[in-house]
Amino acid sequence: MYAKRDCGEDAFFAVTSNGGVSFVGVADGVGGWGVDVSTQFAWELMNRCEAMAVADPARTAKDVLAGAYQQLLVDKPVEAGSSTVCIGRFDGKTGTLETCNLGDSGYVILRRGQRKFQFEEQEVYL
Repeated sequence: MYAKRDCGEDAFFAVTSNGGVSFVGVADGVGGWGVDVSTQFAWELMNRCEAMAVADPARTAKDVLAGAYQQLLVDKPVEAGSSTVCIGRFDGKTGTLETCNLGDSGYVILRRGQRKFQFEEQEVYL
C-alpha cells in the first residue's frame, strides 16, 4: 500500500533524525490524471522523500525532492501523475529552516500567532 493515511489526493511525511534534523513534506496531488493516479503519485513521491531524508539528514530539502523524483522515474511505480510539493528541513542545533517549494502551493511561518514569513506561490502557465 502506497498511502499511510487517507488524505484524498494529497500525501505527507515527517521525520526527525537522532541529530536533531527534522523534515516535513506535503504533496498536493493534481487531479485531471484520475483520482487513483494522482493519489498514488503523491504518496510514492512522499514515501521516497521520507526515505531520502532518513538515509541522509544532511541533504537539503531541494536535494531530498530531486532525489526522490529521480528515484520515482527509475522505479516507475505509476504511469502518470503530478503534484505540487512543499518540503521543509529544520536543524534543531543551528535553528535554521530551509524550504523547497514546487508549484502553486506555499506556506506561512507563524510565531506566537504572528505571521513572520509567507512564501509566495510560483505558478507557470503554458
